[in-house]
Amino acid sequence: DCVGWASETQSCNEDPSPVDGGWSEYGDWSECSAECGGGTQTRTRTCNNPAPAHGGKDCVGEASETQPCDKDPCSVHDLIRMIYVNAENMASEDDQKAVSNEIQKLTQNSSNIMNSHDIKKISEIIDMIIDFNIGNHTKKLNEDVRNIILKTIDTIHNLTNPKEMTKENAASSMRSSVERLTNKMSDFTEDS
Repeated sequence: DCVGWASETQSCNEDPSPVDGGWSEYGDWSECSAECGGGTQTRTRTCNNPAPAHGGKDCVGEASETQPCDKDPCSVHDLIRMIYVNAENMASEDDQKAVSNEIQKLTQNSSNIMNSHDIKKISEIIDMIIDFNIGNHTKKLNEDVRNIILKTIDTIHNLTNPKEMTKENAASSMRSSVERLTNKMSDFTEDS
């Protein structure tokens, strides 16, 4: 009989064909970035259907898309709640000034009619602004912030809802807050 193997084998197609990437389906939309007044939300997709391989091309197009959301205007109560959260999270003098400016903008708008709960929250926000200085051992309250606080105290009783409380009642509800704030303000004034 013949000597040797009746067949032989060799390697071939050692370089696999390139695989171009393909996008997955988009995921769910993220939560809206704002509760009211207009925000944005985003959803993303991944280049893994299939993933690019063996020198194939990356996916073409954007990995995320954005759309507007919660376009309804914010009520005064919504605005106060958001400013309150910002006040709770103050970490710098810039944060403090930003919160003060938000309060001033809110109280300067005569269409922002408030109830007693709103006024109480604003008083608490002002307390937080001043306490932030005390907590950070700041001897002198920023002059701009100081003026904003005084103007806020001066104008807030004009923004009350007459169906819920009179201006006199509003002033009365603010009285204890005004006394606390005045004492704190005088401490700063004496140190300056």
